[in-house]
Amino acid sequence: MEICFILIHVSTLRESEVLNKLSKIPEIIELHACFGKYDIIAKIEAKDFESIGKILLHKIRTIDGILYTSTLPGLKFHWSYKDWNNIKYEIVVWSEEKIWKFVKSANMEWSKRKRLK
Repeated sequence: MEICFILIHVSTLRESEVLNKLSKIPEIIELHACFGKYDIIAKIEAKDFESIGKILLHKIRTIDGILYTSTLPGLKFHWSYKDWNNIKYEIVVWSEEKIWKFVKSANMEWSKRKRLK
């Protein structure tokens, strides 16, 4: 399973409406309202990063009131309270080709949605 954090900027006074809609998405395992540049932080868990991209495009960014998002893929840390100096981690790395393929498909999906409205 992969984890990703989505930073969400919401239209003024629509935070509770958006939080309510986000809370109905089963892949979102945590939601936090916050102050600053972003209004909401969502933690998503899915089988892979491609699935996370689909959740973001089809379930999150389609919610009225969301102005823009930033996506932060999570690292997997393996550690113990007893051994702070020996933290092991895995970094999920996408090739440049895979990133551009994802961006291109995301932009095509976004363009289709804009044309349908």
